[in-house]
Order: sequence, then C-alpha cells, then structure tokens
Amino acid sequence: MSRSLLYPSFALILSVSVAACGGDPPAPAKKQPPAGDNKFDAKEVPPTPPADDGPPADSGPIDPFDDTEQWEEDDGFAEDDGDDTEGGAAATGDTGTGGEAPAAATGGEEEVTAHLGPCQVSWSSKTRVRFSYDGETGGTMKIDADGDRKSDVCGTFTLADGRPSKVVVDDGCNKKDDLEIVPTYMDDRNLATAKVTDNKAGSDSEITLVVMPSYTGVMPGYPLQAPKKNVAVTVRNNLVRTATVKKPAAGPKLKASFFYDKAGRVKTIKEDLEMNGSVDQRYDYRYDASGNVTRVTLTRTGPDGTTEKTTGKLSYSCWKE
Repeated sequence: MSRSLLYPSFALILSVSVAACGGDPPAPAKKQPPAGDNKFDAKEVPPTPPADDGPPADSGPIDPFDDTEQWEEDDGFAEDDGDDTEGGAAATGDTGTGGEAPAAATGGEEEVTAHLGPCQVSWSSKTRVRFSYDGETGGTMKIDADGDRKSDVCGTFTLADGRPSKVVVDDGCNKKDDLEIVPTYMDDRNLATAKVTDNKAGSDSEITLVVMPSYTGVMPGYPLQAPKKNVAVTVRNNLVRTATVKKPAAGPKLKASFFYDKAGRVKTIKEDLEMNGSVDQRYDYRYDASGNVTRVTLTRTGPDGTTEKTTGKLSYSCWKE
C-alpha cells in the first residue's frame, strides 16, 4: 500500500475518519476471552451505549462520479472558542453521567437526530469532504483537497450493521478503483483488521484500525500502519486506551492515546509520532445533543513548541431533505 495515499497527504482526511459521529454506537459488550494469549486481551465490560435511530429511507442509487452537485458554501471559521481542558469542550447536553444525551430543547426548536454520518466536512484549510447516502446500504464520498470546488478523490462505501464492509477509493476521480479496504471487526473491543489492496501497485497488506462509532471517510477507523501482530494495545471497558506501533509498514513509529466521555464517545486522541514522549498531534471532538460530531480540531505541535490548529465543521443538512 502506498503510504503517500494515506499519510501524510491525507492527514486531514484521516482526521475526519477518526471522528466518532453519532448514529452508530460501539457494539454491545460480549463476554471476554481468557487473558494471556495475545496483546489484545481485555478484562472489563463497558456500559451499554445509546441506541441508534438510523438514517432516513433509501434514496436510490448514487453515481460516485457525478460531480454536478454543488458544494455547500463555506460560512467561515472563527478561532477555536472552546476550553483547553482535557478533551476539549464538552458535548452539548453531556451531563457527564453516562448513558444517552438529553433530547434537544423544546419550544419550537428543530429536533436533533442521530445520523449515520455527516453530509459535508469543511476544514479551515479549505479541504472539503462530501458524502451522499443510499439509505443504510452505503454511499459515496468526494474530496476537494485544495478548495477549488473540484473533486480530487472519489470513493464508494458499503455498510453492514451501520459499519463499512468495504471502501473503494479512486485517487483522481478517473473512474478507477485504486484502493480497496475491507475491514473485519472484533466483537469484544473497538478494534478491526483491514485488508488493503493497492491496485496501482498490485499489492495487498494488512493494517489495524481503532473502530469509531461512525464512518466519516476513506479509512473505516483510526489507522495503525501494521498488522495486528505488530500492534500493542491496552484496552479498558472494551475501548482501546493506547496503541503502539514500533515497526510500522510505513511512516513513523507511533503511540496513540485515546480518551472517551461517559457515553463511550471518543473526545481526544493524542499522537506521539516518534514515541519520544511528546504529543505531536491532537484531535478534539465536539458533539450535539444526539451525539453527532459537530467539530473536529486538529492541533499540531512543532519541535519548538509552537502549535497550529486546523478546524473541521461537520454538516448534516442532506438528512433534512
């Protein structure tokens, strides 16, 4: 697999993949296997996540190469106004007591619904990622990497039980299947392995994924560039807390730390890209009252300690049509 297709060229796109959107909660807890035979053993059982209301009715087939639709207008980006506490600003309506978030406010306001995924992600870097859905069976994605309102990367995805069963990526939107990703999910924790077929190179590889509650583009989870046997993780309450890759197939060594809210939704991911004890990149997530991600903030820290923030806003307007 070509690392250039996934990292660092698609760093912002992958950060969208990491976003834990509402609509597809983690799988219910199952009995843990006996500990002691591999790195993925866990002992505790997580709380039952909130139920999913599901997406609207099937809207018919979608042509992933039809680029006649209009990109949503950018409404501008203000400086991040959230607090700088661990995990960023709290989710709207999150009481911190676990379980479901409270319903949207009444009194004439439009009810907020948990959706399968966003319709568009608009980054302050001008990158745009747009999604269309074919009911609950799958859909398409289009990526405008440079903000010129032309799709640079296209793709299709199929869904099973609200999670991707296959993702096909067309780098250049020239009607070619350049990359195919087929995940296999573990039942007792938010981990998966994925077979990645690089049709350009004519090669197959295996990577490991930390599974997020909703699919939001390209990789169906947070990618760890190594097969399962080369990834060490710590797991608590069926959720991955740390993941370490000392011998990646591509890219730098990595230690990633994951932080969750009381409802089991990821709120912060910290990356130590060379495993030298420093946090090089951090992702923070905000949610609405129904658990849909509304904003993702990527903070990069340079060798001199200076930081740079990039913000992604998630829109769900297509579900209202």
